[in-house]
Amino acid sequence: MEFTKRIKIGILVSIIIVVGTYHLYVDDELNPEAKKWIEYYSKPTNLEGNAFIGLIALSPSNDISTEQAKELYKTKLGNITKGSLDYFQQLKYPNVSALPDIFGDDEAYFCEFNKDNCLSETAKNRVVLEEKSNKLTSITKQYRSLSKLTNFEPLNSIATEPDWDSLIPIQRLAFLEVYFHILDNDLELAALQLSQLISVERKFLRNATEAVFHAVPIVNFELYYQPLLLKLKEQGFANWEVFGDALTPLPFEEISMNRMWLIMFAQGTRALQFKYIAERAEGMGHSLHGFQAQIKYKENMTLNSIFAYQRLQLISENAKKENLISLVEIADREANAHSEKLRSEIKNMFWFTIKNYRNIVGSYLKVTALPKFLSLYGEKFKLDLRLLLLNMVINEDKDALGSAINLNKYVNPYTGEAPKLSRSKLCYTLQNDKICIDI
Repeated sequence: MEFTKRIKIGILVSIIIVVGTYHLYVDDELNPEAKKWIEYYSKPTNLEGNAFIGLIALSPSNDISTEQAKELYKTKLGNITKGSLDYFQQLKYPNVSALPDIFGDDEAYFCEFNKDNCLSETAKNRVVLEEKSNKLTSITKQYRSLSKLTNFEPLNSIATEPDWDSLIPIQRLAFLEVYFHILDNDLELAALQLSQLISVERKFLRNATEAVFHAVPIVNFELYYQPLLLKLKEQGFANWEVFGDALTPLPFEEISMNRMWLIMFAQGTRALQFKYIAERAEGMGHSLHGFQAQIKYKENMTLNSIFAYQRLQLISENAKKENLISLVEIADREANAHSEKLRSEIKNMFWFTIKNYRNIVGSYLKVTALPKFLSLYGEKFKLDLRLLLLNMVINEDKDALGSAINLNKYVNPYTGEAPKLSRSKLCYTLQNDKICIDI
């Protein structure tokens, strides 16, 4: 009897051990929605006629062909052996030498067009500036030609990094060329080149995963495009059809950060794969491999937790502009509350470990590296309103602006308010900020 009892207890204990070990060892199923996005955004980028490959190929003497640019990119992709790539190993693009040092020695010549006297000073310095720009006209021409492309599929953000220090000077040189055409009264050419520059940036705005391609158009519209467009209007330019859709208000696709964030999430999951986490830990001398590694780190559980956080930041694709401000505020508030809750839990490592006993390493990674993606919603709303103001100034007679501000098509889509007109300015107000155009 006693022997039978011991056998039963032994079997029960064995079952508990097996079930407990299985519970500790086995990972969860990957969230179906997360799986869908990871698969969708992890597909290889189509490199044929790709605008980002075109940026890699930019060179003063055209000595980098598109095919060579593709090979450079593919080589960097092949270098991603452990889910990530050190910053100094990334392919920086565009990589153009002999550009003016607009943030250093040449800064005095490259003022912001919206500043007082900048355009007049630029006209005075034309000889010096043209000496710099004429050496690189092939670069600005190549850059503008990207507007003809339709493939703006983003490159892998682990393997590549846009180079701000090259991209901005190229754009600034292109803006100078437009302005000099205006000074020469070659308004049609100025408008054509300006429309190409705006078109390129708006396509980047709609498709790029790197924040620089979202932030730069916002800055450029206020500092450069708006003054140039107003200068065209002042000089009597009337053929605004050449701009096509380049000056239309932003559709949701250009306002939304959803696509950028989901692609970043999908590409970032590579570095969280079980084999890479275990390899890196072992390389640092930690005993995290084999059976023990599976006990401590669950790939799917980690991805599910991160995706649950990312979902809080997504805005409904069917959202209307009048609801966007409140939707963004709600999403931001919920994401911040979620993040703060996790960070407060980790302050007590003992209870944090107990609570996350099935995925200790993944839970710690989730908290310490929880990505709060850059949100540019507020600035994109302002850009949208700036475009609306530009449309009003371009399409309406100055003397008729007093009545035009009451037309439904010019109502602030975020607040329902009409723009305000003064003697010298036309303005919208958005969350205590004014977006204005001189008239």
